[in-house]
Amino acid sequence: MKTIIMAGGKGTRIQSIAQDIPKPMIKINNKPVLEWEIACLKEQGFCDIIITVSHLAHVIMDYFQDGSRFGVHIAYYVEDEPLGNAGAVFKLWQNGVLEDDFLLLIADAVFHIDLKRFADFHFSCRALATVFTHPNSHPYDSGLVIADEKSKLVTGWLGREDKRPQYYKNRVNAGIHILSPEIFRLPGICPDFAGAGNKADLDRDIIMPLISSRCVYAYDSPEYVKDMGTPERFYQVSADMESGRVAAGSLRSRQKAVFFDAALLTDSRSWNACNLAQYEMTEEAAEAVKLLNNSGYFAIAAENQKEDAVNEPDSIRNKIETLLGRNGAWLDAFCEGPHAFEKITRDYHLQMDECWIIDSGKQNIQSELVKSCKTVSACVEIHAEGTEVLKKENDSSTVISGGAGAVFLETVKYILQQSEHNEAADKA
Repeated sequence: MKTIIMAGGKGTRIQSIAQDIPKPMIKINNKPVLEWEIACLKEQGFCDIIITVSHLAHVIMDYFQDGSRFGVHIAYYVEDEPLGNAGAVFKLWQNGVLEDDFLLLIADAVFHIDLKRFADFHFSCRALATVFTHPNSHPYDSGLVIADEKSKLVTGWLGREDKRPQYYKNRVNAGIHILSPEIFRLPGICPDFAGAGNKADLDRDIIMPLISSRCVYAYDSPEYVKDMGTPERFYQVSADMESGRVAAGSLRSRQKAVFFDAALLTDSRSWNACNLAQYEMTEEAAEAVKLLNNSGYFAIAAENQKEDAVNEPDSIRNKIETLLGRNGAWLDAFCEGPHAFEKITRDYHLQMDECWIIDSGKQNIQSELVKSCKTVSACVEIHAEGTEVLKKENDSSTVISGGAGAVFLETVKYILQQSEHNEAADKA
C-alpha cells in the first residue's frame, strides 16, 4: 500500500520550539519526527512513500533524499503555492499516481500503531474512507468523529472550530487515514483549483462530504498517537519517547489495563441517582485516570447497566468523557458485561496477568479471564448520616476515609507503586 505523508504545513503553533525548520523536522530524541514516522512505516512493510512538501521543502528533501538510507523509497510532490492539506493529494490523483487504496498521514504526529489491523478493518468494511480515531487529552480543541458504536459507520464530524454539544464522546480524528482513489470521482468531492490561491481541506472538502454516502468508517484504537503541534505536547511526546511508552504503544505488543467500577469516577450517591444533572466528577477521580493515562495502562471503566445509569447511559458516558477531557484525561473504553470484557481483552491484545481489576464489590466484571488479573478492592460504604467511609483492601489494615474519588486515586497510586516495584525486581 502506498503511503502519502502531508508535510507542507508551517507549524505556527510550535514556532517557539523551532522557527527555521519545517515542523516535521523538529527533533525528538535526536531524530526528526518525520523520521520516526518513516521508521514505523518501514517496520511494517509500508515502504512506498510520497511526501508532499511546501514550506522549506528543501530541508526535508535534502535530509531524506530518495529514502534509501532509511530502507524505503521516497518521492516528493512540491507545492509551488500552498494547496491546503489535501490539495496535493488531489493533484497526485489527477496525475495518475493513486490507483489503489492508500495510507494518508499528517507529518507532525508521533505514533506507533498496528497498520495491518487498520488496513484489515478498512477492507473488511469495504470503506471508501477510514479514519483512525482515538481518545486524547484535549478533545475540546480537536476534530471529533461521531460514529455508530456497533458498525463504526461515521454519521457526523465536528471540526476544531465547530460548536459542539455540552457533552460528547472523546473520539478524535488522529490524522491517519486510508482512502480509496474512487472518492475523487464522486460528485462534489473534487476541489476546484481554477482560481489562484484555492486550497483543499481534507476534512471539509473530502471526508465530510463523503459522510452522507455512508462510506466513511471510524477505526477506534487506544494505540499511541500524539500530535506535537504545541510546545506542551512536544515536551510530552519527548518524555513518552524517552520512557519507552511510544515503543510499547502498538497493539502488535501485549498491553496492560486497569479495569474499575465506573461509579468510582463520580460521587457514589449521584451514580445511583440515574440523573444526568446530578452526575459530577471529583478532582481525585480525574487525577486517578490521568495517572493511568501517563503510566501506559489502558483506563477501562466497567459498568453494570442493570444497576448503573439505566435511564441515560450514553448521555452519562458522554458527560464523563467530556469532564475527563477538560482535565486532560481520557478513558480507553467502557466495558459492560462479560462479553464486552472478553472482546476488549482480545481487541486490545491484553496480557491478563499484567492487568488489574479494582473491585468495588458490585461484580461488574464476570468472566473466567478475571482469574488471571490482579485484584484490589475499593469498597464504598455510606453511613446512615451520609458520611462516606471507603476501604482500600490491599491488605487487611488499610482504611481510607473520604469521597469515592479519594479511594480511587489512592488505589491507582498503589497499583502504580506495585508495578514500579515489579519492574525494578525484574531488572534486578
